[in-house]
Amino acid sequence: MIIISLFLQIVALIITGDGCIIRVNNTMEENSSVQGEKAAMPEELNRWNWGAFSLNAFWGVGNKTYVALFALVPVINIFMMIALGLKGNKWAWENKEWKSVEHFTKVQKRWNIAGYFALGLYLYFFIAGLVRLL
Repeated sequence: MIIISLFLQIVALIITGDGCIIRVNNTMEENSSVQGEKAAMPEELNRWNWGAFSLNAFWGVGNKTYVALFALVPVINIFMMIALGLKGNKWAWENKEWKSVEHFTKVQKRWNIAGYFALGLYLYFFIAGLVRLL
């Protein structure tokens, strides 16, 4: 389990390798990201986020959406996963400064791909565990 956790941390660093943990833009000319609830998120970004759903705590740290750390709390984690899947893009847009809408889309697409991969691993190990019980 530790190996999987380390692997997912490395994946998170690779995905956010273009400056997601560091401020990438000191001006706010073309977008309203990082303005909190005042941030006007473009409508095309309002969709489900598989990266936030599957890799919740890693995604939260990488996108400065620290509310995602509630996904580490038992029982709350189920509700938090759903909330992150639904509202993840909105919260990431509000909490972090992005170069442009294209930059945001590119980074979240990488998170979605990693989320698909992680979900596949979760399902594989779940099914393998069920088969072992039989």
